[in-house]
Amino acid sequence: MKIRNELFLIIIFIILTFGITLQSINKFYLESYYIERERNQILLIGDSLEKSYVQEEVDELENLRGIKVRRIPYEKNGENFLLGIYFGALDLEKLISGNIILNDRKSKNTNTRIIVYGKYIPKTSEVLVITSHVGKIKNSINIYRRFTLNVVMVFFIVGIVLAYFLSIRITKPVVELEEVAKRISRLDFNTGINPNGNTEIKSLGNSIETMRNRLRRALLELSEANEKLKEDIEKEKKIDKMRRSFIAGVNHELKTPITIINSYSYALKRKLKGDEDTGYYCDVILDEVEKMEKMVNRLLFLSKAEAGFLEMRPEEIDVEEELSTLLAKYGAIVKEKGITLNSKLMPLTVTFDREQLGIVLDNLMSNAFKYVKNHGEIRVEAYEEGESGVVEIYNTSDPIGDEQLAKLWNPFFILDKSRSKNGKSTGLGLSIVKNIMDNHKGEYSAENKDSGVLFTIRIPKEVS
Repeated sequence: MKIRNELFLIIIFIILTFGITLQSINKFYLESYYIERERNQILLIGDSLEKSYVQEEVDELENLRGIKVRRIPYEKNGENFLLGIYFGALDLEKLISGNIILNDRKSKNTNTRIIVYGKYIPKTSEVLVITSHVGKIKNSINIYRRFTLNVVMVFFIVGIVLAYFLSIRITKPVVELEEVAKRISRLDFNTGINPNGNTEIKSLGNSIETMRNRLRRALLELSEANEKLKEDIEKEKKIDKMRRSFIAGVNHELKTPITIINSYSYALKRKLKGDEDTGYYCDVILDEVEKMEKMVNRLLFLSKAEAGFLEMRPEEIDVEEELSTLLAKYGAIVKEKGITLNSKLMPLTVTFDREQLGIVLDNLMSNAFKYVKNHGEIRVEAYEEGESGVVEIYNTSDPIGDEQLAKLWNPFFILDKSRSKNGKSTGLGLSIVKNIMDNHKGEYSAENKDSGVLFTIRIPKEVS
């Protein structure tokens, strides 16, 4: 229901309630009120006349009040016929005893209800009798009721008209505020409001107007920032596309010369077997070519992963078996560096691309062996946790700074050379791990532990 209609109905309800209440009071309580008031007035008049009885004043009082005043003699041994009209035998005894009698009864002559006051005056042996007919009170009440009913009807009609115009006047600014609020909810900040007066509605209107102006400015600033962000995103996409294209192109272009250099270096080394210096040079060339080929292959893999072109062939893989085979490969390094190798491999089967899981585990394991301290510890664990398989690889080493931890998974990020034991890191291994895990909806993390660093991967047992 609209507030205008609701306010109109409230005002009409108040007027009706007032009218009905007034008429109910008139009907049920007014007569009793008037009679009680008349009784009290007669008591006061009786006390006054007992002290001072002047006929002229009595006549004036009778005309003014509509009452009848009599002084009827009391005969001790007589019949007291006149007094018997107003009082019974018991009432007469009470009067003579000094009591005041005030009764409501029906008149024997007119059969109408009257109020009778009686007071015995010993000095004159008279009974002061005052009578008042209730009928005149009822007539007055009926006239008053009709009058108040007419007044209520007039007020009701006038109230309807006033309620209508008043509800429009009061609710008009509220309706305007509602319209502005609706436009603001639709992000339309072009139309404002100028409330009049000094009421709370004006204060509310000013607050809404202030909010509208601020929201309009904020929306304009947000639109400008959004356009700039779109431009920046498009520019970033172009740069990223150019970078990937460049890496893919460089990978392709480097593959051929690396293959040729590798082939000719082997041929040259076989041809010059007796020359130690030439053989050494060939070994250096072959070693560097192997490093370049490894980097090119990783760059190519990373480029495919970032572009979303990695082909996945999910199959069930025994992680315990994969890790056992991988640890055996690093047996020589364990002996060479005096490393303590602890493994706790629980039976664990996951659905993953076998080749890519091998790359993930190999990169994490080689990273651990690369940075572990001599005579340090490497600990490998595999276990189930809920719907995931968890692999943890820990190695003792110096702690990694928080800023460096955040960059570990970025391409080409390499920790300080002093942390690497062979200086052959390309900075691509962990980035490849990140992309493979993202493609398989897995999780990965690195954190400092007591005296070392812990790498953790969580692999969903079922790939969706």
